[in-house]
Amino acid sequence: MYAYYKAMPSSNPLITEKMQQRKVAKHKEKLKKVTCSVDNKPPKNFRAMPRRNPKKEQMQEERFAAIERDNRLLIEKMARIMSEKGSQTLGAPNVAPSLTRSRSLHCEFRKREMDRITRANRQILDRLERTGPTYSTVDWERERKRNEKIMRQLMVHKPPPSAHGRARHRPGSPPPQRPSTAPADPPAG
Repeated sequence: MYAYYKAMPSSNPLITEKMQQRKVAKHKEKLKKVTCSVDNKPPKNFRAMPRRNPKKEQMQEERFAAIERDNRLLIEKMARIMSEKGSQTLGAPNVAPSLTRSRSLHCEFRKREMDRITRANRQILDRLERTGPTYSTVDWERERKRNEKIMRQLMVHKPPPSAHGRARHRPGSPPPQRPSTAPADPPAG
């Protein structure tokens, strides 16, 4: 049956083969009863679960509140128009009355705040116009000249005072190298 077991020496080959068949049957039975130890089921559908989005809910509530407020204002205006039309005399022209514009609750506060900001800006502008400059270009120029003078004094190798871009020969230093004008030697061949 299996080469491994056939190669093993045994006193009774029939009994060894039966024992081997029993082991194989037992192994196959155990394989049938094995359950997985890892959860390999597909995940639950999270979209089916209700999710709460507080920001979206807040925005919807604000939108609904704005719609309700607009509807209430519209109904009030319609009621005012209807009551004013009913009180008109027959001889008066049929002209819709001008609707009085509702003022904001914070209109006065905003106006005061704007005045305060304007006054503060005006004070800052006045202070800026009164103050003089803190930098002087004359002082800067004087300082630059003084620094250049100090730099020239501290230089180890002074720049050559050349008029035509040529360096002058100083005593104690090697003479400047001049380019050769002689023709080059022909190559030896």
